Amino acid sequence: KNRFSLLLAIFFTVSALADLKDDLYGENEAHKTYFDSFVMNCSQRTPQCVEREFASDKEESFNQIFINALDRDIQEWPNNELSKFRLALQTREDADSDFASGFFGNAAELYQDAFDQIAKLLDDADIIVAENITIGEEYLYDENRPDWAVDYFNEALIYDPTNPKITKALSRIRFLQSFEDDVKDIENMINTRSFSEAELLIDELLQGDPG
Repeated sequence: KNRFSLLLAIFFTVSALADLKDDLYGENEAHKTYFDSFVMNCSQRTPQCVEREFASDKEESFNQIFINALDRDIQEWPNNELSKFRLALQTREDADSDFASGFFGNAAELYQDAFDQIAKLLDDADIIVAENITIGEEYLYDENRPDWAVDYFNEALIYDPTNPKITKALSRIRFLQSFEDDVKDIENMINTRSFSEAELLIDELLQGDPG
């Protein structure tokens, strides 16, 4: 019962985080729609049109880094990054207001500020990832201690869930930690004459260490 309750709690937590990610994406999409609703005749490159184009480029840069952060599941990061991410979105909203009022210079500065806020979050996360990978690789590859390495790679995984170095290392850790148990299972299968099952598990082991 306790295990079922834990699994249920994990399921609802994961579902809530996925919904939050969708909500954040939708919120910025709404801001983009609002931004795109403002049109201006810029058939001639007047100073105001040049300033407007610059602000528009800054808005697009914000949209790109916003998506980059969501792709790294920033809503799941554990050190209050989400609240700072929301502040960047609020700064973007302030920029939209200035853009709508024709204050393109102010808007450009605010879009850049919002961009910089998210860039700092990503840069800080990259430092955490790099530090944990360095320590984890030392334990895993140099000292052959997957039991020590696993926590460092799991910490890095939170901040960079698609990093191939991390996923490869965790695959190797799972292989090393399960190898001895798999060998015992094969021996038991052979002793009980379950040769087909033993052969399947042997084939899996023969595929080798993924790291």
